[in-house]
Formats: sequence, structure tokens, C-alpha cells
Amino acid sequence: MAYKVLWTEHALEDTKEIIRYIAKTLDSPIAAREHLEAFEQAVKSIELFPKARAISVTPSLRKRELRCFPVKKYLMLYRIQNVSAIIIYRVFHSTQDYARIIDQADNTDS
Repeated sequence: MAYKVLWTEHALEDTKEIIRYIAKTLDSPIAAREHLEAFEQAVKSIELFPKARAISVTPSLRKRELRCFPVKKYLMLYRIQNVSAIIIYRVFHSTQDYARIIDQADNTDS
């Protein structure tokens, strides 16, 4: 059974910004298209096999039950919402301190 995929506003904006950066700043529309296709393929994999990735061991991610799916040099963070839906939470470059960024964002939202 395929899960329904929901995206947070942050995750949508993260993905758009990554594709925009690769296409415009790096002047590589072909690489941008390849990344977009890789993100789409990752979502299909997550949709079909959401439990294939374990919940993160990083404490701040673990408390949110986030899982990491690598996509090229990026990490797609997601969680299983219920028996029929998953949420794509954020998308980060693998060199970013994404646990700290998530904690800071949550602290400013409070």
C-alpha cells in the first residue's frame, strides 16, 4: 500500500530553493533537473517503503520521529504521520547542521 505524501511548507520551499540554486546560481539546469528527478524518485520510495529508514538516532530528530532519506548530497527528513500518510518535513544539504536548524526553528515558533 502506498502512503499519501504530505509536505510541510518548509520542505517545499527547501526543495524549490535547492533546484533554483542549482539551476540559476550554479548555472546548471541539467543538474537541477537531475536533482528534481532524484527527489521525485526518493518520494516514490518513501511512499512505498516508509519504514525502510530507521528513526534517526540524533536526539532532536528522534523526538520528532524523523527519518533521513539520502538524495544525492541532500537529506530528505520525513516522518510517518499515521497508517496512511507520511510528511516530508525538511530537505537539507548533508553538510548543514540540520538538527540545530530544526531546533532553532521550533524554538522561534514557540
